[in-house]
Amino acid sequence: MPGEYRRIGIKVPPSKDAAEAMDVAYDVLASGARRVGEAFTRPADDWRPQWLVLTRTQGTLVMGDAEKHAMAEAVGRLARKFGAIAVGHLHSAWIVDAETAGGQEEFERLYRVVQQQGGSTEGLPRKEIVLLAVYCAAEARQYHATIERHEDAPPTLGPFELAVSTADGLGATGAMVDPIVAALKTTG
Repeated sequence: MPGEYRRIGIKVPPSKDAAEAMDVAYDVLASGARRVGEAFTRPADDWRPQWLVLTRTQGTLVMGDAEKHAMAEAVGRLARKFGAIAVGHLHSAWIVDAETAGGQEEFERLYRVVQQQGGSTEGLPRKEIVLLAVYCAAEARQYHATIERHEDAPPTLGPFELAVSTADGLGATGAMVDPIVAALKTTG
């Protein structure tokens, strides 16, 4: 894998299918994000990117400092190698949504601005979140938990809420999604 990385095998409950494995990935990553946040001591502490590659019986956590798109490609290769049926990842991110934009029409306008800026939300009304995504060959789900920053205390994390699911007919594509789903379509 590009850059420095660390792989840790973890014990996970066996999964009968990919949908169950996605639930396991969500549970492992969401509970891990909460534990990490509870250990924070400084206002600038942050959630580092983590990936979870799941087979029917094994979980492998992958953490590294590689650029996020290169890391997605590398995790896709790892998913193929392991015969994964689901993959999850989380990282902190800034997003623009209808709520922060002040309505759907303004969100759609700002979305076009974000696309023109190469995906950057810099300078726009936005909020900081921990993004948690889970994938299998047939579905992708994305959850968001708002990060609250405090001047003289560590950040706190709101509840994870489902933001997008391809089960609802919404498409999921992009530099982070495509290599993972492509790998899972060959293995899971």
